[in-house]
Amino acid sequence: MTRDCGCGGQNAKAKGASLDGGFVAEAFSDALRVHVGRGKPWSVEALAAATALDFATVKGYHAGANGPSLAKFLTIAAVLPDEFINRVLALAGFGGAARLEPDAVSALTVNRQISDLMAQFAAALEDGRIDHRERAELVASARALLPMIQDFVATHGGEK
Repeated sequence: MTRDCGCGGQNAKAKGASLDGGFVAEAFSDALRVHVGRGKPWSVEALAAATALDFATVKGYHAGANGPSLAKFLTIAAVLPDEFINRVLALAGFGGAARLEPDAVSALTVNRQISDLMAQFAAALEDGRIDHRERAELVASARALLPMIQDFVATHGGEK
């Protein structure tokens, strides 16, 4: 099935799946669960608070029970990392001006995430030491970064 991506008349394949409400809700919740849930950078509660969306609504999105309106999708996308929206767009067969694979990670994205971790580290050291809570947050952030770095290396490791 081919869909008009709205980017200057270019078409994108929807990978054989219909972009009906059921598929969209499933694709959205799949992408959401990469970043939200137990052991992930965001909890459902924290995402609901950060977006000012109702907890039950965000929980429903996470469970795949329903999909968001465009306004709520953009609200969530503004909070989560770029990889979230890239996953959703890639499932639809496009991502901005270029087709993206769901797990594509750019050097700029990796650099931004590493810079964020270093800023978090610097903030923790402002008082001259890293306490146990700060250490736990730094370790969690570093662990969340590792799969992105591994994906980047696997995707771009052969380039010279």
